[in-house]
Amino acid sequence: MDYAMNAFALPLTLTAALLAVVLSGCNRYQVTVNERVVHTPPALFTDYDVSDPGLATCLNQTIKDRQISAANQLTLLNCANGTISSLDGIQVFSALKTINLSNNALSEIKPLLYLGN
Repeated sequence: MDYAMNAFALPLTLTAALLAVVLSGCNRYQVTVNERVVHTPPALFTDYDVSDPGLATCLNQTIKDRQISAANQLTLLNCANGTISSLDGIQVFSALKTINLSNNALSEIKPLLYLGN
């Protein structure tokens, strides 16, 4: 009886483990089984408006790379060596703790004063 139980439990355990690994790797994709959706990734965050094209490009790429689905999920931003001249609109990302803006053409950093509040 013990052998029969192990013979059944092992394949079931391996199948469950394999399914868990496969689904965890599919966070960016919708997963269906028998034409039923079993996982839909959250939509990327798009509810922001920045006037500077360089900042917009940096934010878009960061949001895509890190799969950011809410403004408060963005805590680190690296926009070094860009063409950014204005930070207007960055205030929506109030959870930003670390930001690298070195080697940009910034003349004012006032919008950064509103971060972290």
